[in-house]
Amino acid sequence: MIPAYEDWKTLPWNDIKDKKNYMIGVKKISILAGSFAQQAQMYGVVFNSTSLLTFAVAITMGTFHFYSMEIDFKGILQVRPFAYLPFPLALVAVGTMMVRG
Repeated sequence: MIPAYEDWKTLPWNDIKDKKNYMIGVKKISILAGSFAQQAQMYGVVFNSTSLLTFAVAITMGTFHFYSMEIDFKGILQVRPFAYLPFPLALVAVGTMMVRG
């Protein structure tokens, strides 16, 4: 469930005892992380940037977005086993960029 724009006053740290409001806040932060990942990717494309920072921000924020969107109220990742693959692949991608320089 993606929260409505008008409801962005609720963030996870505002009401930590109510699980539903807490998860709605986590989804909002996840949307922002996905937006940052997209902006980092677009920055790299538009300005022809191949810097490690650009790729690291895009990969890290994208992976955080994936994780926080797929987590349930109990804090368990609700994906099939094959969907755990992006986590080690993100580490491999950042490691490859570090070696490449």
